Amino acid sequence: MRFYKYLMICVIGLSLFACSKEDNSLPESEVAENPIPQSDPTTFEFTGTMLIDKYDSNGTAVSNYPLGNVMSKLEGTKPTFKLSANNINGEALKGVVINSINISVPSTSFYSLSAGQGLFVGGVYDGVYTTDSLKYKVIYKDAAKNDIYIEYKGRLTNSY
Repeated sequence: MRFYKYLMICVIGLSLFACSKEDNSLPESEVAENPIPQSDPTTFEFTGTMLIDKYDSNGTAVSNYPLGNVMSKLEGTKPTFKLSANNINGEALKGVVINSINISVPSTSFYSLSAGQGLFVGGVYDGVYTTDSLKYKVIYKDAAKNDIYIEYKGRLTNSY
């Protein structure tokens, strides 16, 4: 009987010791979910067609033709952008190779009567920018005082 009493005390003591023991094992590793934040794009590239309507100084139509695969670029953050057009022959624009203008796009439509460089020297008088397309119209006067109406329509091809 005494043996069972000691056995019972040992079992109770062992169970109390086993329940009170601290768990010193390592916790399972957790994968930290800290994705690298992606910044919003600040440069938008559009590829499209530039329609050219050329009139002489008397207002007589001289030519009308499209230029294909013209890239226009918007750089900056809304509403302040710099609009530029590439693939344009700078020699035909009084030797100005850079074609750019600072514009404000508070909504989808924009215009700028301030002077830019190259074909944008007279400003943009009508423009529309959506998330996937860009359209604008420019009136340009070349070295021979000919009026050139330029209308650009392009689709978004790259942003970064």
